[in-house]
Amino acid sequence: MRAVSLVAGLSAAIGVLAPVPPPARAAESRTVVAYAFAYAPNPIHITQGSALEVRVLDPQAGEGHTVTELARPGEERFDSPVTPLGKTGDVIGAADLAPGTYTFHCRVHGFMKGTLIVDPPGGGARTEATPSGLPTGVGALVDPPAMTPTLPAEPDAALAEAVTRFAGALGVPAPPDVTGAVARAHLPAPVSGRLAGLLAAMTQCQTQAAPARALVARGLFVDEWHLPAAGDPARTTLAATAAALRGCAARLEALALETARFLRSHPSPAGSGGDADLWPVLRYSGDEGGATYVHDYALLVARGSHSTFLNNAGGNLLDVRRGPSGSAAAEQAPARGCHFAHELPVECIPGTALLIEAGGDNTYGAKEAPDPADDGFCTADPVVRRVFTGGAALAGVGILLDSGGHGRFLAKSQALGTGHAAGGGILRSYGGHNVYRAVRNAEGYALTGGFGLQRDLAGGNTYTWYMPGPLDPDAPYQRVGSGGVVSDTGLCDRYPRDVQGVGEEAGSIGLLIVDGADNRYIGTPLLTHKTLDFTLHHGSQAFGGDGGFGALVDHHQSGHNSYENAPGRAESTRINPSADNTGYFEDSGS
Repeated sequence: MRAVSLVAGLSAAIGVLAPVPPPARAAESRTVVAYAFAYAPNPIHITQGSALEVRVLDPQAGEGHTVTELARPGEERFDSPVTPLGKTGDVIGAADLAPGTYTFHCRVHGFMKGTLIVDPPGGGARTEATPSGLPTGVGALVDPPAMTPTLPAEPDAALAEAVTRFAGALGVPAPPDVTGAVARAHLPAPVSGRLAGLLAAMTQCQTQAAPARALVARGLFVDEWHLPAAGDPARTTLAATAAALRGCAARLEALALETARFLRSHPSPAGSGGDADLWPVLRYSGDEGGATYVHDYALLVARGSHSTFLNNAGGNLLDVRRGPSGSAAAEQAPARGCHFAHELPVECIPGTALLIEAGGDNTYGAKEAPDPADDGFCTADPVVRRVFTGGAALAGVGILLDSGGHGRFLAKSQALGTGHAAGGGILRSYGGHNVYRAVRNAEGYALTGGFGLQRDLAGGNTYTWYMPGPLDPDAPYQRVGSGGVVSDTGLCDRYPRDVQGVGEEAGSIGLLIVDGADNRYIGTPLLTHKTLDFTLHHGSQAFGGDGGFGALVDHHQSGHNSYENAPGRAESTRINPSADNTGYFEDSGS
């Protein structure tokens, strides 16, 4: 399936809130939807003389949104009143516009921008085959454009400087003798240059994430107990940071894909060197694989196959307390990481993370006995102890790129392509025949303004979940011994939920996008979860709850898929967003 067509289907879905097929709209009127601090479709076309209206479906809109030409005050040729959630407002002046292209914005939230294209009458049928209906940067994240990096003239010097700069942005001391360590690694110049470019892009993302990190440091957006009310300035800050991070993640992902292609097409000659360890910033492994990685790194590039990753694995919550022998870490021990988000900043800190695995047949994560200090209060069953692994991010960017397939991805929660609190988490695999398994909140999941993407470019995969059993089968939900794992509320939580393309809470976008058939999707049932003063709605396989947007799209020409536990999901089926579920499901098989 061509990338532009795949993304265009998602683009159209965000602006459609009706059963299939969507009702035909009269040619003389069109509607632009304000949703998730973005406009859809974007650009929007109207025929000269046609009316335009704005429909607001954004629970975070506060007082509301507008569609206003971006011009000097008083010179706007079209404008709408401030329109609140659930209402529709006329865009006054749109019908009087001459053919051409116009830029508009929201007068209340200036970072929201869109494009209006006025077509001449009789222009004929028009196809909106662009990724424009998604919020800014999402199309480029789903299928990044090819990028050719500009390599530095002195790659080793550039790499040493990039390591030092990123350490400063992360807020940790630079590794000792960076220049000497880079020289002793004997990295090929094209590798050193690419690593320097990746770290420069990661430094930019780290800097842009600062406003979201500051909100999280205040305890905001980490759990449902600390969600600011609609209209709170913190929500505007979070939305603006999310938009910036999606753009930064798109560039970093494109550079990472180019680096992976280079590594695959230029095998490392035996004995050529190439193993750099500058914890916690950089690890480059040029060996043939079979390694086990137990320490956290912001940038980890592994050329070999058959490796095991028992570290952050492209998750951005970095354990900088525990490091390898000879490092400056306070403890020289394997990484522990955060077992839940409220352990920030003691056990981990939010950074920017990228893992490039150029081989295949790898293992990410492993179960072990539950920690007696947290999950051990709930269960005796083996669990993955830490959260935010496998291309996941909280108030930052985290990317995992697996090139070879035949992988085993095992996680806890808020993992495997998950974004939270404006964070952008991406898991991308090329080879197919992977198995993905997490407790919950995974496999293309987003919460509180985050963006989560799991992207598989081949089939034969299994997407599923697991739930640790109770110590006491009679224990009530959220009591000691009731099973599951400790959630960010600090209570035992045994409810499976939110896997495979789920966006939870306004402004969040969670996507699971697959090219290829013979996949098995084992979802979780619909669930209404009451906690404190909130009633949250959960699902799986293209579920948008409480204002979030989720999508599961599987495009394939042959073969078959199976779907379990989510109503209506089947081959050759499309389910558009509705008032109850702002998710989009599409299986193109026959």
